[in-house]
Amino acid sequence: MSSFSSQAARKIARFFTVAATGIFLAAACVVGADAVIETSLEANFQLHVGETAIVLPENIQVSLLAVSSDSRCGKGETCI
Repeated sequence: MSSFSSQAARKIARFFTVAATGIFLAAACVVGADAVIETSLEANFQLHVGETAIVLPENIQVSLLAVSSDSRCGKGETCI
């Protein structure tokens, strides 16, 4: 009977570990989606998917929603 309890405890611990990892990853994605960068027309800036830049003082808002394709060469590849 004690081995059943030990197995059940391990299964429950594994379940909670997987669930906590999923919640953590989902929360990390949400944090990046709300990122806002303040910049100006004279400055260079980078945006990742889900980020927004506000160009001051013009109050122009630019958001990167998705990247439809990427033609850059992959790491370690030779492209022509």
